[in-house]
Amino acid sequence: MSKIPIIFCFLVIHTLAHNGPTYVKGRGYEGYVFEASHPLWFTGNDPERRFTPSRDEIRYAEGLLKKQIRVLNARHENQIGHCPIIDKNLRKYKRQYVGLLNAKNEKIIWVNCIWGKKAGSDISKEIIQVFDGCSYFWGVKINLNTGVVYDLTINGLG
Repeated sequence: MSKIPIIFCFLVIHTLAHNGPTYVKGRGYEGYVFEASHPLWFTGNDPERRFTPSRDEIRYAEGLLKKQIRVLNARHENQIGHCPIIDKNLRKYKRQYVGLLNAKNEKIIWVNCIWGKKAGSDISKEIIQVFDGCSYFWGVKINLNTGVVYDLTINGLG
């Protein structure tokens, strides 16, 4: 038996079984898209209320974020001293993208942002949860159906 079909079968099976996050990079952003089946600590792990964002949806969400972050971040909460101003440093954050569906079945992308120098290798494997750390760690939700960016949460100064 030829080795090529065996290797090919292994690659196909490995690819089908692999549900890891997908790396995305665009103009001014990069990060990982987590599939709807990836376990989360904040949604009750209800996969029926989730979706896997496409690259086009990520691109659209990033465009909305870029346009709306300055107004949303006008108070510069937890962005004093050594902590970066989010809207002035948006490109310096690595992202994790999680697709959620709200009660109206609208697509929401939760974007978990981690300052690039603080993003370790786990960013490509698990949703990062950090307590405190000021604006080095923050998140926001983006409604793809309405075009609204909302629920900006910035870690405390602790």
